[in-house]
Amino acid sequence: MKGFLYLVEIVVAGVLIAIIFGGFFAAQNAKSDWGRADLIALGNNIFDTLGNDATNVLSNENTFDVIDSLKPVNVQYTIRFTGIPKSEINVGTNDDYVGPLLTDAYVNGRYIKFNVKKFGTGDSLDNYDIIVTHDFDYTDSRIINYVETKKVVGIGGGTSLNSFFGLQSASGKSESTFYVYNDITKYFSGIGFIVDTPIPADQYGNKKGYVKFLDNTKTIIISSNMACIGDSCTPSTPEGGFMTTQGVKILVKKIDYANNKVYLGAVTNNYKFKAFIDIDKVGSTDTVTILGDSTFSTMTQNGNAIWISDFDDGEDYKTLVKSAVASSVTDWYMGEKGAETVEVPRFIPLCCDIPETAKMSFVMWYVY
Repeated sequence: MKGFLYLVEIVVAGVLIAIIFGGFFAAQNAKSDWGRADLIALGNNIFDTLGNDATNVLSNENTFDVIDSLKPVNVQYTIRFTGIPKSEINVGTNDDYVGPLLTDAYVNGRYIKFNVKKFGTGDSLDNYDIIVTHDFDYTDSRIINYVETKKVVGIGGGTSLNSFFGLQSASGKSESTFYVYNDITKYFSGIGFIVDTPIPADQYGNKKGYVKFLDNTKTIIISSNMACIGDSCTPSTPEGGFMTTQGVKILVKKIDYANNKVYLGAVTNNYKFKAFIDIDKVGSTDTVTILGDSTFSTMTQNGNAIWISDFDDGEDYKTLVKSAVASSVTDWYMGEKGAETVEVPRFIPLCCDIPETAKMSFVMWYVY
């Protein structure tokens, strides 16, 4: 009888322990749910307070002070952007040729910087946002593995070029039309050209500089609030206005008279690269991509692999490379994220060089 009672006591004790711990864990889960709800409410409150100025975190560090003033000290956060290029893109390359092509870009009021680092034989490629190669060996197992999940931009020739980029051989042409896919065309127009204008142009205080595109060197003259194209033109186009040269509309994005710069954009979907050079040889055949019976492309895309032909010097060529790189890195965090995070998103339109919509998310978590 005593043994039976002892067993009953053990069973009762087990039931009580289960009830106690069940209540404890239920309380913990409830607390966790409350915490998530609080973080969601906090993220929405920050968005409501900042409005469309939330994206000022891309260019104005004071915005972070406002965010910090709106959250408790036991909450940490980072910010995720989807749909717009990363502010600083880490680029891996095999060739010193690439670095000078990727100078800073400026679009919709913010700069995009390219941190270019050369990798050596056997170096890991994992930490780069994108790889840009020039005359590379595309049988390299590192690049084959990398392109499965991230973009590779290849310039010029290389080993196994046709199979890696899906190119078709065709006879050479002296002119090539810029046909591309997805957002590359948009960012080609949006990034445009940054022109230095340090040279006095006349006795009226106007300044001038030179930029090569459409296979010709252009003279750009600016006043404090106007610009024009031509050796002896009078600045008459304001910011947001358009100039035309060789049949291409050029947007005056920004005039920075004090710092001797003007920011231009080429607004066209059929930009002609007059300086197309057929120097990409596979055996005795020029390698370009044929898109029709008589149309040849300066750029093609095969999944995550983007190919660009070699060209003569020109800002439009640099812009083509920048647009391919920038439009390929569009899901990124401004810092490291913690564990057990809550993500609160908003869609925010950007302007005014090109239409962009940023999905901006506050990724938030408790530190204690």
